[in-house]
Amino acid sequence: MGVNKTRSDGFTKVFPCLYRYEKTGKYFAFIRYQGKLTKQKLEANTFAHAKRELIEARQKLERVDLRSGKLTLNALCLGSVNLCL
Repeated sequence: MGVNKTRSDGFTKVFPCLYRYEKTGKYFAFIRYQGKLTKQKLEANTFAHAKRELIEARQKLERVDLRSGKLTLNALCLGSVNLCL
């Protein structure tokens, strides 16, 4: 796979989109989806478990509609009322 590269902020790349923080040993997912970089702490202590959680994190991002991120509660309620009419 190659040599692990340590960034200046203490993260070491161990797999594509998967980094390990040197001080704590915790794994993080750095996933770019639709032009936005998402950083997510993974609840994993081993490399194999971190890879499984990385796959789940990617799938979760693909299920979420990023365009509705700035949708207000009022707009959401009005939209659901229009669907019922």
